[in-house]
Amino acid sequence: MKTLPLNSESKRHYFWRLIRFSPLLYGLSFIFSLAYYGLPLLIGLIIREFFNALTGETPVRFDLWTLVILFLVTRLNIQIFEQSYAATYAYFEGKLQTLIRRNLFKSILQDADIHSVQNPGEIINRFDDDTQGAVAPITIVIELSGHALSALIALVVLLRVNAFITLFAFLPMIAIVALTNGLGQRIQTYRRMNREATGRVTGFLGELFGAAQAIKVANTETNAVHHFDGLSEVRRKAVIKEQLFNQLLTAMNLTTINLAIGVILVLAGEMMRSGVFTVGDFALFVNYIALGQVSVLGFANWLGRLLAAFKQADVSLKRLSELTTDDTQEKLLRLGPVYLRGNFPSVPFTVKNRSHHLSHLEIEGLTYRYQDTGRGIENINLSLKAGTVTVITGRVGSGKTTFLEVLLGHLPRDAGNVYWNGKPIVDAASFLVPPRCAYTPQVPRLFSDALRDNILMGLPEDNVNLPAAIWASVMEDDLKTFESGLDTVIGPRGVRLSGGQRQRTAAARMLVRAPELLVFDDLSSALDVETEQKLWNRIFEQQEAASINLPVSTCLVVSHRRAALRHADNIVVFKNGRIEAEGTLEVLLETCEEMQQLWRGNTGVAER
Repeated sequence: MKTLPLNSESKRHYFWRLIRFSPLLYGLSFIFSLAYYGLPLLIGLIIREFFNALTGETPVRFDLWTLVILFLVTRLNIQIFEQSYAATYAYFEGKLQTLIRRNLFKSILQDADIHSVQNPGEIINRFDDDTQGAVAPITIVIELSGHALSALIALVVLLRVNAFITLFAFLPMIAIVALTNGLGQRIQTYRRMNREATGRVTGFLGELFGAAQAIKVANTETNAVHHFDGLSEVRRKAVIKEQLFNQLLTAMNLTTINLAIGVILVLAGEMMRSGVFTVGDFALFVNYIALGQVSVLGFANWLGRLLAAFKQADVSLKRLSELTTDDTQEKLLRLGPVYLRGNFPSVPFTVKNRSHHLSHLEIEGLTYRYQDTGRGIENINLSLKAGTVTVITGRVGSGKTTFLEVLLGHLPRDAGNVYWNGKPIVDAASFLVPPRCAYTPQVPRLFSDALRDNILMGLPEDNVNLPAAIWASVMEDDLKTFESGLDTVIGPRGVRLSGGQRQRTAAARMLVRAPELLVFDDLSSALDVETEQKLWNRIFEQQEAASINLPVSTCLVVSHRRAALRHADNIVVFKNGRIEAEGTLEVLLETCEEMQQLWRGNTGVAER
């Protein structure tokens, strides 16, 4: 698994590309930050003039009421810029996070062989917290820019008042930078421990909810809760360690700043007693150094935060890199629209034409091995002609599903080629999609939405033959029992449907796209005999398909069920990741011992 290169040059490239994604928002945030943190400097000057006017120690250019009006007007402008800054800052930050999440999601859908992240809960955790950590340095830079300007102007003003006292303002900045750099490795370690522990908890929760029924059947609720308690305890300790360390680092920074403030104010007080300092000068120093974070020392505090954020961003970027198998940094930075408001774009509908037609599909030497087990498929050669039905059969673990995943580009092939009408397919994941190909996996992915939307998945209903797909998937009688018909909400993962209804819904989703190549992986495993027979008859029978205006498709089916095997023009028997035999059902039942075992129902794992 590749990881992000996190040297200084690559980080500069990464953050600069993110800034360029929305330069207008970055520019506005930058300007509003300068105004928000710069205007309070006028408050300090006004207060200085106010106290000088009260004491009469030095001549002033404005009377008291004018100074009061200037103070109120400045405060009003600060509030306006504060709201403007908060709005643009939050929108810019959200837009950057959305861009990274969109690119990560696209990468997960397109990339293959992601083994390091094994559950949805962990992926969601990285999408949430690590995405925030990956953009935090940019937003802190915006914050820091306003502090830097105010600190620079304040520094110039204070140097003109008293250079000796002002020089003490640099001491905390040097101490904070040295402290943060010295503890950089510890910051990264605690951050990584926290994120990993949180990922294990969220991952287990996802698996727990997904396997709730199995846990009840096995009567292992107590063990599951005990294991969850253990994971939660580890996470609690990791969170406390990171937060305690961050609070300690912040406290050390603030203590350093407060000590410097104390020394500066003591020196200023002594100079006031000697007549070198006026009350107005003292008020100016208090305002620029001791009050709030709009000061020279406030800049030092935010500089420390920025350095810590860079250390934490290293951890977040490394964790995000594990969600892809390619050049992650470039994939994170792919520019494109993000939709934070308004309507989402329409799902593109590709009109089927002659270029999508399949006359023959050739598979040569297809090979793939899982890195952790060494198992997989090896040297698979197969030919599919248009309009035929090919059934892949074999025992559990023989490589049937792996073959489909590699063929469709969901797993990267180690060797071999696939040819569509004699032309090599370079990127199967993007080529073998509707209207060329559609696929139904062993476990259909359904969503908590209306049945209609689960079938169409964004396709315009006017451009497809939905009733024909419903009929072909044997769903017409089921719809009559649903309270709202096609508009019935089926719940998360389709929990309101039976196992067979979920499989037939997935079949309808595939058939409504009218692809040239239909790929099924054990579609009918949850169907009763009568419904299964009817389903295969409707899918395979060319005359019936034509009568309802469904185009004739080529079928590649993984199944050991007799109903599917009887419809096959060609049967391919898999054993230990290789093709054991190939032919018609009659020939294989006479010549292939493995096929004879499968026909008798012996589908368990074969010995290797």
